[in-house]
Amino acid sequence: SKQIHAPTDINSFYRDLIKRKNWLHVWLNYYVFNLLHFKQWLPQAFVKKVFLPVPNPETKFYYGALKKGESIKFKLAPSLLTSHDLYYSLYSRECFPLDWYKITEAEHKTSASDQKSIYIVRIHPKFERNALFENSWVNIAVV
Repeated sequence: SKQIHAPTDINSFYRDLIKRKNWLHVWLNYYVFNLLHFKQWLPQAFVKKVFLPVPNPETKFYYGALKKGESIKFKLAPSLLTSHDLYYSLYSRECFPLDWYKITEAEHKTSASDQKSIYIVRIHPKFERNALFENSWVNIAVV
């Protein structure tokens, strides 16, 4: 049998997915940016149901929209980083992945978005399924 070597960054192909964008992706996902951009005027349950149809019950989610030039500023309680993993993902308006990484510091600011985009932050317990979590431990602001 022939041995096939795996690349060191097996997720690198995600960065090239946006090159496949066409009118169909724009048409199918156009509503997502608007849904998240105007979420404060919509019922929270509706936004959550549309954007996160089947979320993991152990994971806390924060999400929203960024306009070109905006970034996200995180202020997190140090105890949160001890008990939970935090993951940031940025998607194009058509829902193609643009950036993603683990957040490991109590204060963090993302790079400015170069286009209208959407973000999601996932906070998942490291060890215990029912680890203590306080919403006050998380401050996420679009700047």
